[in-house]
Order: sequence, then structure tokens, then C-alpha cells
Amino acid sequence: MTWQERRNKRFSSAVLAAALFVPLVPARAFAQSDAARTDAYARFNEGLALHDAGNDEQARVKFSQAYAVLQTPNILFNLARSEQLSGHLLEASQHFRRFVRDPRAPADLVPKAKANIDDLAKALGHVAVDAPKGARILIDDQPSFEEPPFAEPLDVEAGHHVIVARFGKRESRCEVDVAAGASATATGLDFGGGPLVEPPGTETKKLAFPPPTPSLILGGVAVVGLGLGVGFATASQSKKSDLDSTTGPGCGGVPGPDCQTRSDLKSSADTSATIATVSYVVSGVALAGALVTWFVWPRKAAVPVTGLSLTPSVGPKNGGLRLQASF
Repeated sequence: MTWQERRNKRFSSAVLAAALFVPLVPARAFAQSDAARTDAYARFNEGLALHDAGNDEQARVKFSQAYAVLQTPNILFNLARSEQLSGHLLEASQHFRRFVRDPRAPADLVPKAKANIDDLAKALGHVAVDAPKGARILIDDQPSFEEPPFAEPLDVEAGHHVIVARFGKRESRCEVDVAAGASATATGLDFGGGPLVEPPGTETKKLAFPPPTPSLILGGVAVVGLGLGVGFATASQSKKSDLDSTTGPGCGGVPGPDCQTRSDLKSSADTSATIATVSYVVSGVALAGALVTWFVWPRKAAVPVTGLSLTPSVGPKNGGLRLQASF
């Protein structure tokens, strides 16, 4: 059996699993449009065809495009495998590790992914980085694949690397040299020996707007309840006025010559008054709930913007201006 045949055989099980899986992927609430998913399926099938033709370099590009939209573990496995076969060892290891951590990963593919991680570990270096949560880690000016704190050493290509840890305006850096299959520790990433505190002026604040969704819903209920209360209260008063204007001799406890008409007016006025009261109560409760959720409901934090730039942008089909912000 040739090397090419062995390679295709090792890849075929993952390809088959993905081919069976993709058509069954359900639409999720946050999924892309139908057109984007259809295009992603097409990119996936192109990736399979390219792999069959022995072109794993282009196959990984197609799998990457499909995974960006569909986000399925099977496609991630194929992406990592094609990266491994085309010599993109660092990306392959990172994607295999992500696959293993995915709770949706098919159980029969997890051992294969772990075996590939072990194979790749022999060609890569590994750097242990002890950084606090919230720090941003850069390796040779590129963001780390995962965010700290790290459960295991970070994979890097063999050689010299500059590790930078940033948090707000604070920065700590070190340099490491690591050989293939070896491990190193990023020393000198010092955050003062205590809890990391954001520098003055960079504290995040809760956004006042837009308000939390529950506050909007309860506020809407309060407004509707108030409107109904006012409407039915006005209707009740109107009917009572009509009743008073037609006062006449008593008739079974209901004044006026036309007992049925007056009885209907009184009943309708009482019903409207009851509905108005209930509406006011619902409106008050909803308003109280809206105020409580406004102050206690979790919401996104405002990240300070440290710089803005406006640059021209020219593309093959269009052009314009692009606004960029640094945080």
C-alpha cells in the first residue's frame, strides 16, 4: 500500500462521518441564512472532492469556509486532518484539541483525534503560560488560540517566540526557545504578585442602553395595562353618566322606566370598572418588574475605546471608508 493510499484510508472514516452528518444538521436560532448554509455545504463537498484528488492544501481551505458557517465537529475533524496532511501542523493540533473538547464530537472519532494530537506533539513545541483570566496573550504578535487561564501548555512551532500578556494598559512579556517535541515555561509574566486590577480609566461599565430584554417586555406590558385601564375606566364613567341621565321610577332596584336597558348599562359599567382595576394592577406589577430587571439583570459591559481610525477601503467591486476602533 502506497503512502497516498494509507493517507486516504486514514482520512476516509472522518470524511464518511462528516458526509453522513452534514445533511442532518438542524437549523439553529443563530444560524446563518439558508443561502449561506447552502454555500457552506457546497464548500464542504468541494473539500471532499479536493481531498480525493490528493489536494489537501485546497481541501483545508474549503473545510475552513464550511466550518465557519456550519460549526459542526465532523467538519472540524476534516479541517484538522486536511491541515495535518498539508503540513499546517500548528493549526491542525489546535483544531484537533478543539474537536476533543466539543461535547458534540462523535465518540468514535475522539480517540483518532487524540492519536493525531500525540503525533503532532512530536513536531511542535509546547509553552506553559501562567496568565490570569482576562489577560490577552500574544505569541509572536498573534493572539493565542485559547484564552487564559490555560489548562495545558500552548502549542507553538519549534524555535524562538515572544510571549506577551496584556490587560488594559498593563503589559508583561518574555522570550522562549523551544525545540520540536520539547516543552518550555514562559517566565517573567509578572502581574505584581496579586489579583490583576484594571488600570484607572479602563473599568468596564454596564451599558444603560439598550436595556435588558425582560425590562423591555415588562415595560411594554405596563404601558399596555395602563392604556387598557384608562380606556375601560373612561368607558365605565361614560356608562354611569348614561345611567344617571335616565333616572326614573324604580324597577326591581334599577331606576328608570326601561328596566332592561338600565340593567344592561349598570352591568356594563361595573364590568368596565373591574377590567380597569385589573389593568391598573397588572400595569403596576409589570412596571415594578421592569425597574427591578433594569438594575439587576446581567447585561453587556461597555469596553473603553482607546483609538479610532478612518481609512479608505477599496475592493474589486466597491469602495468606501472603513471605521476601525481599538480597545
